[in-house]
Amino acid sequence: MKYEKEHSDGRTYTWTDTESLSDLLKRKDRIIADYEEALKREKKNAPNKPLSEVFGDIMDGEDLTMPCLMCNW
Repeated sequence: MKYEKEHSDGRTYTWTDTESLSDLLKRKDRIIADYEEALKREKKNAPNKPLSEVFGDIMDGEDLTMPCLMCNW
């Protein structure tokens, strides 16, 4: 935190648009709790797909013009 407060040229440093590291640390527990709640909501709202559909969705987004570098090196 010393770094963000004591620049030799007088600049100030923030981790987001308006928050310093000390401000973020004050909100740490709230940030983590909000994140965990968002994960719970996402999991609750996620459709229950068969694994074959999940992999199909992943593969649909893949660029299949290049070979797999792990398999074809």
